[in-house]
Amino acid sequence: MATYRAHALKLHTTGTSAVVLRDIISQALQIDPEVRAEVTAENTSPDHVAQVARKLVHNWATYDLVQFLDNVGVTGLCITADETHPGVVGCLQKCDDCGVPASGSVHRSLTYTLGLVVPRRLSCDNRGDARIDFDLIILGDGSADPVTIADNVALPSITASPARFTLGPVKLKNVAFMEYSSLEIDFGNNVTTRGVESDIDDTHIEEKTHAPKITLTGIDPAWFSASKIPIGGAVVANSTDYIYLRKRSTAASGFVGDATAEHIKFTLAGFASVTQALRAEMTRVSETQIVITGAKDASGNMPIIVDTTAALP
Repeated sequence: MATYRAHALKLHTTGTSAVVLRDIISQALQIDPEVRAEVTAENTSPDHVAQVARKLVHNWATYDLVQFLDNVGVTGLCITADETHPGVVGCLQKCDDCGVPASGSVHRSLTYTLGLVVPRRLSCDNRGDARIDFDLIILGDGSADPVTIADNVALPSITASPARFTLGPVKLKNVAFMEYSSLEIDFGNNVTTRGVESDIDDTHIEEKTHAPKITLTGIDPAWFSASKIPIGGAVVANSTDYIYLRKRSTAASGFVGDATAEHIKFTLAGFASVTQALRAEMTRVSETQIVITGAKDASGNMPIIVDTTAALP
């Protein structure tokens, strides 16, 4: 019996060229239907059952950071469609009875024409590869189904080379922070959907907040100090402060050259606090944790500004 596995996501919204996100780690579509089955006075079992609401959310994770950040950004991408722009298309690759990927137009696609691509988090551990987790928040138009299913499609062509990124240099308060072992960026995108006229699918979406938080964990207890982050915290300024992701290379060096403009830079603004000054157990090395609460600066610059063509400092 044929089986299916994750493949790629195509972004082809109104007014844009098609972009394919490769290096998918996972995907999962949640329908979350609300089914009403009430028992009335003359019955002991429901005699009327109906689906009254549903909220489609398609969860994804990818290593394809550059394509994602260049096309979706840190606040999201509106999903729209027209005659020549299908919207957003999720692809599943069909495998034959022996588990071998099938050829030809035999694969499955899920197409969405309304909604929002919402970045959730970027994470990376020591020696790990950075990944982005994101959601497709799907809307209806009040008449048609919010998803179109096809089982006779060809897989999209993937032309971009695979890339992986890992932990790079960090500077906060214009001071280099060394010895860190993990990074998590919670993009802080709070999105709400809303239905009207008793439509089953929500037809409106509101992005209420973009309030990122960045967590750094490391093994240097001196992060908690007057010269770095004191007990009262410290301002993080986009004129001096940043986090880099270093691009890996398949060459013997293991990394793309520092001067090559292929690394990723996050310029930061906000306020840094030490949330865990130390945590030491038995013979384990002590860990310290910093949380940067993102905020616009005095010039109105966003809390996180991304450059996917950066050289390392």
